[in-house]
Amino acid sequence: MLKYITILASAIILIILPKFSLFAQTWEELNPPPFYNHHSNGLGYEGKAYVIQGASENGGGNAYWEYDPQTDQWTRLGNVPGPSRELAIGDEWNGKYYFGFGNGPNSTKYTDLWEFDPTDLSFTELPSCPCIGRSHPALIAHNDKVFMGSGSGPNGDLEDWWEYDMLTQDWTK
Repeated sequence: MLKYITILASAIILIILPKFSLFAQTWEELNPPPFYNHHSNGLGYEGKAYVIQGASENGGGNAYWEYDPQTDQWTRLGNVPGPSRELAIGDEWNGKYYFGFGNGPNSTKYTDLWEFDPTDLSFTELPSCPCIGRSHPALIAHNDKVFMGSGSGPNGDLEDWWEYDMLTQDWTK
């Protein structure tokens, strides 16, 4: 008898439990971005989102946008300085966004690195990596350093790893 009660209790739990978890996971559709590009980059800062537009069928993107969830509105803020690019990468550290690399026209591979400061919406070009230019690298910003490596170079995949020190502004392989 205990075996049947255990089976019945288990069946009830399996039927009821998913219903509670489904109610806890809801999505709300928001105003879509006014651009439809892939490989965009972004960060959140003080309740807003900032997005550097990715690649489109017409080539690289270089527009940057602000999204305000309070008004559910997108605002184009301008263009990122430097060349238009696609397949770039970035990461946030200490309230700033570090962004760069990627492809340009005619499959040019970039080695540049930029700092975006959302407090004043400014971009600062940092020293370029002395490495081979690349698209799709891995990039991590942490503890006043940017770590970057691998990705696709002009002749295939790369297997290197670099460190940029934000304080000394030096790159080390």
